[in-house]
Amino acid sequence: MNFELGTLNCDVLVVAALRSEVAGIMERARVCLVGVGIHGVQERLEQELQAGHAPGLILSVGLSGSLDESLATGHLVIASEVVFGETRFPARHLETPGIVARRGPIYCSPRTVSAREERLEIGRSSGALCVDMESGAVARVAEAHRIPMAALRAIMDSVDDPVAGFDSPRDAVDRACVRERIRLDLSGPLGEKARRALAQLDSALHVLLGLPHRTA
Repeated sequence: MNFELGTLNCDVLVVAALRSEVAGIMERARVCLVGVGIHGVQERLEQELQAGHAPGLILSVGLSGSLDESLATGHLVIASEVVFGETRFPARHLETPGIVARRGPIYCSPRTVSAREERLEIGRSSGALCVDMESGAVARVAEAHRIPMAALRAIMDSVDDPVAGFDSPRDAVDRACVRERIRLDLSGPLGEKARRALAQLDSALHVLLGLPHRTA
């Protein structure tokens, strides 16, 4: 089954790690915020599904890192499948006329992947175009509930200019706060990349969900 442009707003649950990734649609769509990384996804998504009716589609959205040298900041990727460990979860096709996006596998990692060579190797071995930290867990919950799942990601950092990783225990604890600050702080290079990626993601979500853009 294909999900057509502008028809998703009636029966879709949008899942994102951070509010900044869905700020433009929060008040006009059903949204579940699950936090950064795979660990909080199952509990929060299960709570959302138990609290409301089962959606016709779960749409995992957010920012990601490129695994392909041809993908740069602001480029969009629509998943053909989600690679999570040894499992490949199928992703439903989204009809996207008017949206320029690459279609291919998305890789879900339990940790940040910063090194250029590691990113390229993951891309080569998995065939994935980009990496995130939530879509695999979202896909697992969706499969358990027999709900179709799709994923849309905007590239924030390219293979050649990745965001620094988190290696120490304290960094791991602070990861969510650091990433949220990077995505909202528009004053530096990382903030500029986040702003560009978030703008592309927001525009695509409005088109997919059939929502009019607000005017000042």
